[in-house]
Amino acid sequence: MKARKLKAEAYRKFAYTLTNVNWRNWSLTAAAELEGEVDLSGGFAFTSSDVIRAFTTDKLLEMLTTRIDPEKSMDVNLTMGFKFEDTNERYALEIRRGIVQFHTELPKNVDFIMVADRDHLNRMLVGDIPITGEMMTAIEGGDPAPMVAIMAAIDSGEIRIEGGGKKDVQKFFSYFDRPVDVGSINLIVR
Repeated sequence: MKARKLKAEAYRKFAYTLTNVNWRNWSLTAAAELEGEVDLSGGFAFTSSDVIRAFTTDKLLEMLTTRIDPEKSMDVNLTMGFKFEDTNERYALEIRRGIVQFHTELPKNVDFIMVADRDHLNRMLVGDIPITGEMMTAIEGGDPAPMVAIMAAIDSGEIRIEGGGKKDVQKFFSYFDRPVDVGSINLIVR
């Protein structure tokens, strides 16, 4: 902590010499982070329902391609299809040797297909699904909330899995990194 305080003091003194407001703000924020005084609770929610609805379905799914964990998926060859009945859209994500390929149409050979409405996907991504006691227990146990919501939707019949089941969906998504809590991102303190 002594080193952090010294570094924070240096950032603060440096900030006071700057005329560029961006660099000044960055330096003052760095000092506050080092001292543990940054409050990220008032940050922007990039997963609001309006933002999610503004994305096309293909772009939402395509964003998952960057979340793959290559070490976990190096020996995996698995394709999951997506059918959105309300919008008549069909896509697929194929995990192959540590990468994910997004398909704009359903390939002939998919391992299983998730059938849902686009609106249900939106609600899961922003957390607009009512959380039951069983779901809360799973979330507190370390399962990410969207995965818990998907499992609950499969149980209730809102989402169907053709050619597979819940375990297949869990296995497929286990190869992806969990979403990062914005409050845990530290740029200066490492």
